[in-house]
Amino acid sequence: MHLILLLVLAPLASITTAAWDLNQRIIGYKDVIGFDYFTSSSQANKLAIKHHHSQLIEGFYFLKGAYNHWTGNDTGRLCTQDDFTLLPKPFSHTYQTEADDSQAHGVPRTTPPYDIKPENLSDDKAAQFVKDGQAKYGIQWEFDNNRALGFINGTTPDGSQNWHVSGASQFLPGTNEAYYIARNQGPKHLYKKLNYVIQPLAPGAETQKAGTIATITMPKQEKPGEGMEFSVNQVFQVIQGQLSISIDGTDYNLIDKDSVVIPADTPFRIWSGIQFTKFLATSGSENGLSSFLINDSNEWHSAIWPATY
Repeated sequence: MHLILLLVLAPLASITTAAWDLNQRIIGYKDVIGFDYFTSSSQANKLAIKHHHSQLIEGFYFLKGAYNHWTGNDTGRLCTQDDFTLLPKPFSHTYQTEADDSQAHGVPRTTPPYDIKPENLSDDKAAQFVKDGQAKYGIQWEFDNNRALGFINGTTPDGSQNWHVSGASQFLPGTNEAYYIARNQGPKHLYKKLNYVIQPLAPGAETQKAGTIATITMPKQEKPGEGMEFSVNQVFQVIQGQLSISIDGTDYNLIDKDSVVIPADTPFRIWSGIQFTKFLATSGSENGLSSFLINDSNEWHSAIWPATY
């Protein structure tokens, strides 16, 4: 079990911090970063109760393992490493883990995260759990749990042309609707100054300006990158490789599954001392790192930077 590094940095040093445990829900960060960021991990064949949110926009980035994930009754995907789904309100959804130690991260949120584990609760506690979920999180439970089960090649028929199909590409809807993006198949941009590849998974139009979600892939750099500072709270989590970050003259090295919270108006530099690093970048508005890089980038066709440049 990994322990995620959480850094709550000046000027918010007075805010209480806590460790992030990959097998527990993450709570208490709403006042720090303005949105919620959590990890779900469970044994195989655990089915969540189908539900929708009256107030939340919810995205899932799948880190490892496998999940069957459904939107409504008829749309579903087998989601594996680096797949992504966005669920605007009020789309109903549910999921079932297909492999032990599957892990997915949920971003962004407008209320604290929750766990759905009714099998671990007594009847009285389960009833209270449902009641609390409705009151606190805007959850509307749908106990029928009807869902399409006829997956072919990991998808219901609507995804047969592009879901993990070699050479296929997928496009963001630009509107308030649910969608899936298979690994490396969404739009990409190349930041030529440093050869970063940015893949926007949920820009502001898709989240109703509630935040942005993107992956950033970077090659080895011999020295720290340019100094940056943003007016929005952000979270970076390493998916692969090693991300180095310098804040207030102190350098930190983050590896697989480590995360860092960067409060608004905090100067920082990032770089990587190894050949390949990929991290998930989430911000509380459209003014974060991924948007900044995309604004100075060109459209790109690959998940990796060019071999020569």
